[in-house]
Amino acid sequence: MTEHNFEVARPENPTPVEEKKLQSNDIVVTAFHEDLDDKAFELIKNLEVAHDIWAKLEEAYEGTESVKTA
Repeated sequence: MTEHNFEVARPENPTPVEEKKLQSNDIVVTAFHEDLDDKAFELIKNLEVAHDIWAKLEEAYEGTESVKTA
């Protein structure tokens, strides 16, 4: 499971913890972009946060909660 969205208080000067989170996010986003097929890539190509990408793919391939319960 990916971490929920996080905000960097001062993007021009992130703390060491924020910098680590930004780097980790970039690694995961790159992995998604490189490993997904064209159809899945089209769903997530404009997303920049790993959690958002995961949520979009989960919704696309598993359906929303209302679909699952129906």
